[in-house]
Amino acid sequence: VPNKYPALTPDEAPEQQTCGLYETRTSYGRQEVVIDTPYHHQGLAQMTVEQVEAVLQTYLSRYHTLRQADPPLYPFVFRNHGAGAGASIAHPHSQVIATHFPPPRIEREEAAARKRYDERGACPYCEMIADEVQAGTRMVWANEKFVVFVPFAARVPYEMWILPRTHEPEFGRLTDEARAALAPALHEAVRRLHDRLDDPDYNFFVRTALDYESDAPPLHWSIRLQPRLTVEAGFELNTGVQVNPSIPERDAAVLRDDA
Repeated sequence: VPNKYPALTPDEAPEQQTCGLYETRTSYGRQEVVIDTPYHHQGLAQMTVEQVEAVLQTYLSRYHTLRQADPPLYPFVFRNHGAGAGASIAHPHSQVIATHFPPPRIEREEAAARKRYDERGACPYCEMIADEVQAGTRMVWANEKFVVFVPFAARVPYEMWILPRTHEPEFGRLTDEARAALAPALHEAVRRLHDRLDDPDYNFFVRTALDYESDAPPLHWSIRLQPRLTVEAGFELNTGVQVNPSIPERDAAVLRDDA
């Protein structure tokens, strides 16, 4: 359903303007709410794997619809769980915001991935998956198609990334078979947060290539899950340097339940 209080609206024409030193864009775009379940107290951690797969199917449906809009949009799927993560409604839900411009943070990550690819001749995310599987110390869960791990340089305690083992830059090409394998990976990640950390507030989001149906060799889509267990203070806000008071290997051990 459309968001009742959207930051973006399809009623504005997509325009960019210059005002002296500053540049502005109209708030053209779409903002939608995905109602995860009809049950008020059933979050993703309490759902069955089949219900989680149905939520993923809804993500894909809205993703494709908004990707194919005229003029083109960049849809971003995310979920805010808990008031500390920005959820203003208690009922379990996710969101899709579709902008008419590529967000700068994602452009910077894609540029860095291309630079790394030029240096090493391989997808940096595929290399990351291989390293994590081999090391094992930051792995949380895996099946034949997806891996779940705490990143080497996690931004926050108990951060997790979910990536497909097969190189794929674009979330929209997720097949029925792969979606069925992704559902237990996502379910395990949120369930372990719920069970091991007493249901913390968290955000997760789908990071995918900016170009629709991209075949870019340096890019690899993912779901990234970040609990809200710490607060960015003055140093982080001033410098952009992230301070994580936890150790990724220890966090992964807790999430694996072998700490």
